[in-house]
Amino acid sequence: ESEVTKFFDVTAEDLRKGDFYYPEQNCYYCETVPAAGEYVDIDFVSAEENGETLTLHFTLSDLYYGTTSHSLTVKLLPEGGYNYVSYIAE
Repeated sequence: ESEVTKFFDVTAEDLRKGDFYYPEQNCYYCETVPAAGEYVDIDFVSAEENGETLTLHFTLSDLYYGTTSHSLTVKLLPEGGYNYVSYIAE
């Protein structure tokens, strides 16, 4: 939670309201693809900076989904670092 709240404008309480938090075990769990032992290739495509926002365009390639395009937008903070704004699978 401490690592997530560094980069995302969210509280630990907000995170715990999500579907992936299990209060009985005090943990988060999300079944995802690829699974352990599988690899995803990440290839940078381009970046756009617009004022205080930065958008990164990239592709992900794996055996399950093939190659897919994505973009990640963050707000650049004046003191350095960033906060998450959006993620789009195109």
